[in-house]
Amino acid sequence: MNTMVDHAHTIALIDLPLPSDLQDPIHTYNCHLLAHVLPLATRLYVHYFYHAESPSISLDTMQSIVGSTYQILLQHNIHNNDVVIPPRAGYDPLRSLSNVSTIFTSQGHVFIRDIQAINAERIGHSLIEVKEQTTHPAGLPKLPNNGPILSSLPSVEFVPMFDGVVLGGTYDRLHAGHKMMLTVATLICRKHMEIGVTSVTLLGNKKFKELIEPYDVRATCVQEFVKTLNPDPALNIVMIRLEEPYANTMTSRILQAIVVSPETEKVGAHINEVRSKSNLLPLHVIPIQYIPQPTNSQSGTPTQLSSTLLRQLEYEKRNQP
Repeated sequence: MNTMVDHAHTIALIDLPLPSDLQDPIHTYNCHLLAHVLPLATRLYVHYFYHAESPSISLDTMQSIVGSTYQILLQHNIHNNDVVIPPRAGYDPLRSLSNVSTIFTSQGHVFIRDIQAINAERIGHSLIEVKEQTTHPAGLPKLPNNGPILSSLPSVEFVPMFDGVVLGGTYDRLHAGHKMMLTVATLICRKHMEIGVTSVTLLGNKKFKELIEPYDVRATCVQEFVKTLNPDPALNIVMIRLEEPYANTMTSRILQAIVVSPETEKVGAHINEVRSKSNLLPLHVIPIQYIPQPTNSQSGTPTQLSSTLLRQLEYEKRNQP
């Protein structure tokens, strides 16, 4: 079915087959298709799925795939509110995301989707029906046999490694860097996740701090994002208001791993030094990969994406003559 859609208010989902790495022809196909559909939606959920040929993928490779996808999304809009959803066996976001109204498919590349059955299920849960929109991107690379088919029973899947995972940050204007940290934490966490969100007491040196979103807004956005990636109620998500930098990371016996950005790896090392003095096991320090930055359209140089930059852009917009 090819339905006319109001692009100005379209919240959409697209299924993409999981490539083995960034050199896989499937990745090239995905990039081409994404570039075509991005202007057609105000918000896009990019759902990677397992398929019969799904390879066994390391955490580093999964990060590379997710990061490369966010790079494409950022090139379209630095303020993007799009979400990349890594594959999770048994989880189909199209059946549960309440705000999605459209699913994009591409001509000549068919993923098996029983939209009628999905809509019946959505209506049963008081969700809006979704419409299928077929796109026709020029020059779309062909994949063998029209490409892999979405499978709820993959031969392999990414298995979380830790029962307890912690991470923290300001999470102002939740952007792709934040999303990478939260995605990695969700990928590796089996049972218990603690997420520290800084309170105003720790924001004294931030630039444009008067524009930082309230704590409740930031904490809610973080929690909703994690639940979009993993809605399993068995995952215990604990939101912590950070009044000091370390919370209980130096004393907890539940936590097994900490997710850090490249510039805060030293924080993980310091935490482990303190834990060792209390005869506690060290936390596994999991650094995220930087997302390749979008290029400034005027200078042609990479733009360092950050909450500070987004606040600066808002400040400049508010103070235009």
